Amino acid sequence: MNRGIFRYIAGTLALLAVLTSCSMVSEAPGAGPAPSQERPGPEETPRVVPPTRPGTAGPGTNTRARSTYQAPALPDEIRALWVVRTTLSHPDSIRSMVDRAAEAGFNTLLVQVRGRGDAYYNSRWEPKPSTVLQHGVDFDPLALVIQEAHRRGLGVHAWVNAHLVGGTGSLPSDPAHLIRSRPHLLAVPRELARDLYGMDPSTPRFADALLRYAQQNTAIVEGMYTAPSHPEVKEHIYSIWMDLAESYDLDGLHFDYIRYPGPQFDNSTGALDRFREWVTPRVSPTRRTSLDQALRGD
Repeated sequence: MNRGIFRYIAGTLALLAVLTSCSMVSEAPGAGPAPSQERPGPEETPRVVPPTRPGTAGPGTNTRARSTYQAPALPDEIRALWVVRTTLSHPDSIRSMVDRAAEAGFNTLLVQVRGRGDAYYNSRWEPKPSTVLQHGVDFDPLALVIQEAHRRGLGVHAWVNAHLVGGTGSLPSDPAHLIRSRPHLLAVPRELARDLYGMDPSTPRFADALLRYAQQNTAIVEGMYTAPSHPEVKEHIYSIWMDLAESYDLDGLHFDYIRYPGPQFDNSTGALDRFREWVTPRVSPTRRTSLDQALRGD
């Protein structure tokens, strides 16, 4: 285990509050707002091992050697650059970015390695986007960033969007993408709860409805999210963090979009059922009977 990384997680989470000279490489139009500032709280969840996607190693294994890298102490002054995932789609783009960052005086790169449920690195759990795969299955954007950045004396923090897994353009085509392979983990707004409650999430209409909602409400939601309270979601995100921490010579982890999409979320079937289980023994028998009757029609 790379203990050095975890000493700096807290520092990474606080970067948004302390960086006064931080810049961002512009994201493609319509890619969403700048990073959020929410801080995760500790949670204890049951161990639910994410399913192995086709063509990858199973749980407990990794094609990369475990990192023995010990991250150095944070510099007295952090001059960090957020690097959006589009920059990681080509080896030449990565090398150019690192050169320009070093020449401009930055000493830390916050590299977006998970933007919308995808992996700009060799992930055990999620697929690489097509823009990365077109350069060959062996192309590892994060590994190249680390190699080039450390050579120039820059630290590298893996920037991970936690719950935002889909944009507003279209549904992902890769069957291994979480939206396609595990749609039951998606968060549902109150407006769709009545229609989607109890619906088989694998039905195309389920994801289509969530995408359409996101497209029609761009002022309040950035895209499609996972349900933060679902035990499988919490385990999946934890597995992503640990995969990165154990497999790469990182100087930190940067947690983004680790929040609910908004106050109208989450009304997914799983969240409602878990709330029902929690609240049932806390209401009177009369109230319980009334709610049971109401559920038949709503």
